[in-house]
Amino acid sequence: MKTIDKILKKYNLDQKILLELEIEKKCNWCWPKHNKFFPFIKKDKNYNPNKQEYLLYDLDFLCDIHDLQYWKGGWLFKYIKANYILAKNIYTLLHWTKWYSKLFVFILVFGGTTMFGFRYFNWK
Repeated sequence: MKTIDKILKKYNLDQKILLELEIEKKCNWCWPKHNKFFPFIKKDKNYNPNKQEYLLYDLDFLCDIHDLQYWKGGWLFKYIKANYILAKNIYTLLHWTKWYSKLFVFILVFGGTTMFGFRYFNWK
């Protein structure tokens, strides 16, 4: 089973459901354009440029889970939890990289979404 399928299974979601949510405009892409993905990941010795599209496709699903949690909303705890889950899922998806690369991505994603995502969260 692919890593993305394991992650989606934890949330009782599959790729078909998330694609439908994208069509309904409840979820959207949350990463820079394709070739601007974290440059330090590309430097990892296990990075395969032939699989970059698959990586971005999987990241899209992780972002959809995050967008769904933002759309459901809540208060401060739910906001921090949604950002943490996104960072943790990306950390899990990057299982083939060095631990310090994954940690850097985790900190970057969690910090960035927590500092700048408050405008998009559904505060109840």
